[in-house]
Amino acid sequence: MKKASSGRTGAAFGPPAPRRSSGRRFVLGLLGGISAGKTTVAALFADHGAEAVSADAIVHRHLARRAVRAQLAQRLGVALPAALPAFKAALARIIFASAQARRKAERVLHPLVDAEIRRRLRRPGGAPLIVLDVSLLLETRMSRYCHALAFVDAPAAARAARAAKARGWTARELRARERCQAPLSRKRAASRWRIDNGRGLAATRRQVARIWHELLELDE
Repeated sequence: MKKASSGRTGAAFGPPAPRRSSGRRFVLGLLGGISAGKTTVAALFADHGAEAVSADAIVHRHLARRAVRAQLAQRLGVALPAALPAFKAALARIIFASAQARRKAERVLHPLVDAEIRRRLRRPGGAPLIVLDVSLLLETRMSRYCHALAFVDAPAAARAARAAKARGWTARELRARERCQAPLSRKRAASRWRIDNGRGLAATRRQVARIWHELLELDE
């Protein structure tokens, strides 16, 4: 395999994503700060034919199950609302106010995410490139499934504005959630590529396309 240069940003749409020479699908993990645009980047890779796997989507699907909600309430030792939207809001308040509560919730939810990712990776056929959009990719060691990592970057002010618009978070809430994740410096250092998502969608699309072509070269 050819070695791709570190820190490059991305141009032009290409042919289908590569398979590794071993025949296994290539797994690319996305890192970045909250509201940096990892989901947007994953969707751009999906436009090329990649399979995007979202940890948030997996968690939301499991939270729709009453058994999982009951398990979380029991593990946390609190009464939580029965209705799903109210349950999610209450759960978020609890786990971001207490590291101990967060660890208890993670012991319920992370194995569910990990099992779903492993199932998707083992599934025969499908897209030759899988993109993992997992907020705690390094912290949970789910990065061990990845062949390479890409860091999605955006200015702090832009991320704060996106979090406020999309999630209704204050700057304080954003900082509290980011303190629960690995530092951005560690995420950058672990990544082969940097994607600047602070210059508009067209620029991000070009960078994704360039990485796509580099992935093609990795399989030659």
